[in-house]
Amino acid sequence: MTDGPPQFLPPPPVPAPQPPPPPEPTSSAPMDRPVIGWGMGDVLIGLLLWLVGGIIASVIVIATSGSSAVSDLGDLPLGALVISLMAGWPGFVGWPAVASWTKGQRSLVKDFGLGIDAVDLGWGVLGGVIALSLSVLAGIVWRLLSQDPEPSNAGFLPSRPSVFGAVVRAGRVRP
Repeated sequence: MTDGPPQFLPPPPVPAPQPPPPPEPTSSAPMDRPVIGWGMGDVLIGLLLWLVGGIIASVIVIATSGSSAVSDLGDLPLGALVISLMAGWPGFVGWPAVASWTKGQRSLVKDFGLGIDAVDLGWGVLGGVIALSLSVLAGIVWRLLSQDPEPSNAGFLPSRPSVFGAVVRAGRVRP
């Protein structure tokens, strides 16, 4: 007889191999990404500031226009209209900058992808040409189908000259 186990039993189990070491962390690992704290609430705040700024500026412009009752936007000078339209933009653009600075990566490019490349200029020009072409085409179709003159989106512009218009015209004239 031999000292070993009987022949009909299986051999003893081999110890399991050691698991491989964990992979080294890379720069794309989630733990390396910055924590972003801005969200849809900040988008809504920006829109609200845009609306409130425009409304407040419009009320101030109408109150200081000198007219007792402004019934038509064409009664306001062009400069007043431009001011009332531009007044909301500090909130619309300023709030994302504040949100990026306080809750994000302190960069509008990193947080929102705000940037412009040379190809963007080409796409913008192409989009403008297409929009103007569609506008001309719509005017032609309107004339063919209707006896009325085509509608204009310049009806809100004042019919009398304004100081703002004079400054713009003077700025275009070069000595």
